[in-house]
Amino acid sequence: MAFEIKFKGKKLSDEEVLIYAGCALAFIAMLLPWITFGAASANGFRMNMWFFLLPLGFSVYQLKNKTKFTKEKNITTLIELSPAIVSAIATFIFIADKQTVIFRKSVNLASTGCYIFIIACAVVGYGAYLNSKKIK
Repeated sequence: MAFEIKFKGKKLSDEEVLIYAGCALAFIAMLLPWITFGAASANGFRMNMWFFLLPLGFSVYQLKNKTKFTKEKNITTLIELSPAIVSAIATFIFIADKQTVIFRKSVNLASTGCYIFIIACAVVGYGAYLNSKKIK
């Protein structure tokens, strides 16, 4: 059973749905807590992590652009995937940086927003991979 999603009367392709949904999920992840310490918490925008969203904007731009950067197919795929990979690696570094020792116990203060953002990066990456296969 197939379903279709329409926007302004136009049917969206699978890669468009994945990239738009992944970017929306990444934005929602920014609103969730990224750090939690007892009763105190801070979301992604408060922690100035909004710049992790910037590379994902390239995937949305490339959906509308529909042009190749090179003639080499593997390099085009790498260029399409690199924004999601960069954002995910930066988030992993952020999570690793929040590992600390409190009262002689190792504690990670990273919260749910970080992990949901990594899932969003994976969704955008898969959509970008499908988009790179579609661009001629």
